[in-house]
Amino acid sequence: MQNYVISFHGALLCLGCMGVALLVALFLNPHLLKLAYSKRMLDHPNARKLQKSPVPVIGGMSVYIASVVALLAANLFAPVNDIFIAMSCITIMFYVGLLDDMLGISFKSKFFFNGFYLRVNF
Repeated sequence: MQNYVISFHGALLCLGCMGVALLVALFLNPHLLKLAYSKRMLDHPNARKLQKSPVPVIGGMSVYIASVVALLAANLFAPVNDIFIAMSCITIMFYVGLLDDMLGISFKSKFFFNGFYLRVNF
């Protein structure tokens, strides 16, 4: 196993990117919630769900967009060769989650798709 040592500048870069992601998510979330309610993109309660009332299904989109923006911002300051792999894994996980919200994919299928794609790339 390889030991990784992070410098002070690397730690500041990580904190800065986390801050960027937080600000992007905080900005996008209210707008995406309005969009979800207006387009009726809601997850309704059923026997499998714990919620008592309909919940918007596109909340993960703000997290996805914020993560991509943070990765791109980090790549501007410290170019990384594996940024494509990280972004493609995040994108596949986002789409699997979105399909689950819309179609109700079983947990076994989600686990298989996410695990398979991560295993292929790493």
